[in-house]
Amino acid sequence: CDAGGASGARRPEAGRGAGARGSRAAGCADNALSSVDARFDDLWMFVTRLHMQIGALQQEGAVLRSCLNADGILSLDRFLVRLHRQRFAAVRQAHPFHGEATIANVVAAQELALTVARCAGPHATGALLATSASLSA
Repeated sequence: CDAGGASGARRPEAGRGAGARGSRAAGCADNALSSVDARFDDLWMFVTRLHMQIGALQQEGAVLRSCLNADGILSLDRFLVRLHRQRFAAVRQAHPFHGEATIANVVAAQELALTVARCAGPHATGALLATSASLSA
């Protein structure tokens, strides 16, 4: 499979026919595939180990939160709220929104407002109407 050194120049193969070169190329291809298969197996084992470690860390984190909650040191609700806020902030930072629409623009589009009201339900629609009234005043 040697291509002739670092420069990539091929040495002439004196006395060999095309059949010998063909079988040599097939051997090179087999070696390359074998190498790729071995590398894939290594990566698969690495990913499997990482997956197991992540599972163990998740379990340890859950036990730690449970212990802290039981001792009155940590409120699980406050923890989950803060975790949600941190994750939401990270997503917003990774994907900034530069829109210029306001709630007034959305409510001004009658079809969109009706769809929002239909999907949101009566309680949320009442809050939206109150907000709309205060925006138009």
